[in-house]
Amino acid sequence: MPGESPVWWIWDPYVGIETALNPGALFGMGAGFGAGFAALSIVAGVGILVWLFWFQAARDLLLTIALGCVLGGIGGNLYDRLGLWQVPGVPGAFRNEVRDWILFRYGDFTWPNFNIADSLLVCGAGLLLWHGLRGEPENHGDGQAKRTEKPTV
Repeated sequence: MPGESPVWWIWDPYVGIETALNPGALFGMGAGFGAGFAALSIVAGVGILVWLFWFQAARDLLLTIALGCVLGGIGGNLYDRLGLWQVPGVPGAFRNEVRDWILFRYGDFTWPNFNIADSLLVCGAGLLLWHGLRGEPENHGDGQAKRTEKPTV
């Protein structure tokens, strides 16, 4: 549990492992709404699966990788939100916070702890942004897809 062990430095004093519990979402915002975040995660996960398979987004490799990263991040944080990480039979209150453990520090600045699921969400969102900005393939009926650029505003 957080606070029970000192920081384990991988690259002293810049990168370390320090356990923390996040009761909210991004940077702790929305603390106390864990059940709402869990429900939203389930809805988003189902939406991604529908997008991939019903609307056939899985035909685009970059989009599939991006949505897979987002889905992996949702799954990792949902596991924590549902309290599945707790040891059964151990006394104590039910906890539905997300376990964060990666620590970045530079001088007096410390980035809020995060986990691999958070990294997957950020990378997936970045890939979705890149996919959206790079232009859509245009099918000309001859089986060849031609890339067109989106107009700039």
